[in-house]
Amino acid sequence: MKFMVTGGTAEIGTDMALKLTPEQSAARAFAIEEIDKGLFRPKQVVQFKAGETVEIVDTDLDDMPRTLASLLQPIEIKGKGKGKGKKDETPLKTDGPTVEEYVAAGYSAKSYPPKGYASRSSDEDIAAAIKAEAGA
Repeated sequence: MKFMVTGGTAEIGTDMALKLTPEQSAARAFAIEEIDKGLFRPKQVVQFKAGETVEIVDTDLDDMPRTLASLLQPIEIKGKGKGKGKKDETPLKTDGPTVEEYVAAGYSAKSYPPKGYASRSSDEDIAAAIKAEAGA
């Protein structure tokens, strides 16, 4: 999953695989090892500053330490596979509704979170809202 560092310095440990640009890998060459073309594993903690993007392979915010997750914003990639080959990378907005607010506004819990917004509810709350909706 691709992320933007939104605050402070994100420190990524040796337990995560990273897809890096040539510029990112060159700047961190002393601290990473290439395990496949464009895919790297840190040999020690590597840092990414606010405003940088980083792709962490097979990891989402729920799978990482909270201190790291609090510094990262998921990036939604629009137009994948269509158009002229360009990707529109837009960070997901974090000021959307909770699933409870979303359903109260008349939307289906199955379509939560709204397009372009990061979830503000736990998986359990979303599942409960979908179950309640199905039972109604």
